[in-house]
Amino acid sequence: MAQMKKTRRSLLIVLAGIATGTLVGCAGHGQYTSQFKEEAELRLADLKAATEWNQAKAQFLAGDLEKALQTVDTAIGYQPDASQGYLLRGRILIELGRLEKAMNSLEIAIEKEPTLADAHYFKGLVFERISKTEDAYGAYMEADAHDPTNGQYLLAAGEMLIEMNRLEEAWALLDGRRTDFEHNAGIRQTLGHLATMLDRPMEAVTLFQEAHLLAPDDNSLLEDLIRAQMTAGKFAEAESNLRLVFTTNELDDRRDLLHLRVRCLLELDRPVDARGILQTIVRAEDGRNDIAAWVELGNVACILDDRYQLREASQRLISLAPRRHEGHLFMAMWNRSEGKLDSALTAAQRAVVHGRDLPAPLAFRGLIEMEMGQYEASLQSLEAALHLDPNDPSIHRMVEYVTRVQNGG
Repeated sequence: MAQMKKTRRSLLIVLAGIATGTLVGCAGHGQYTSQFKEEAELRLADLKAATEWNQAKAQFLAGDLEKALQTVDTAIGYQPDASQGYLLRGRILIELGRLEKAMNSLEIAIEKEPTLADAHYFKGLVFERISKTEDAYGAYMEADAHDPTNGQYLLAAGEMLIEMNRLEEAWALLDGRRTDFEHNAGIRQTLGHLATMLDRPMEAVTLFQEAHLLAPDDNSLLEDLIRAQMTAGKFAEAESNLRLVFTTNELDDRRDLLHLRVRCLLELDRPVDARGILQTIVRAEDGRNDIAAWVELGNVACILDDRYQLREASQRLISLAPRRHEGHLFMAMWNRSEGKLDSALTAAQRAVVHGRDLPAPLAFRGLIEMEMGQYEASLQSLEAALHLDPNDPSIHRMVEYVTRVQNGG
């Protein structure tokens, strides 16, 4: 029994020695343990950086820019070689208007990852903000070179060429890559604007139609198409699209589109419909001072021989804009229609004074003078009008008539 206890104690001592030896052997870090520790620290830094990075992005998207800047700086501290951290920092600084610091962050991002397309793109944005258009164009083209699948980079480069008035180059750049972006409405929209600038109205119509088909819910594309159709003389199509715009959208405050529709209706010889829209505009609270609407309403009243509307338009225009010629000219027309030639001549003279270098007031004054038998004065007014507009056949006919009367013909 004593022997067994002795043996058991010896075994325990040996086991204890082994355990002690093992622990002693682990004291201090060997090669593999040190490597494991370094890797663990790196993984922990990456995890912390990712957490800060995601938080910074969320703060940036929420518009909390100062906090986002602090957070992304923390992320960069954990992961100083990550290009994305400097890219986000540059974007935040752009939004804060700190463009010099933004450029510095973006350049660090590019230094760490030269092919990072977004860094080149936002560098171009900084150049654009400080009006270095040529440099912006170069940066955008660099972004496109590193990621030719992103149409945003190509569009930005094209817009810089337009800004520099290098329209043919912009056309060649965008049109040459159109097939690469078959489903990109923005490329076609910009090409449509270019076609308009290059006086290619039919091409503009086609391009805006394609863009509208690709993005049918984008009202700006439909408006571009309408304006292109009007420039190309396609007033029926433009008027139809305008009706569609007003039917499918709440656009009561878009008087500019109402004015476009009025023009279409007049071109389509529908002055009664045009008058109805103009009356709606000027009767609205925010349209009572719309000078363009009152001028157009006066013109439509002349076409329809609507004396009541003509007088209202003239009075309102003289009240709103007494130094413009239209109100006085409409008043002269109304007085003439009422047989008040003296008052008509006085109003016409005011129109001439306020409408210098315009043939219409001179021609109408000449007409009234002719009807009053003041042929010499009439001829002077008409010849002055003809000098300003030598191709107006109605003025030519009046000059010929007055000349014949003076010569006893």
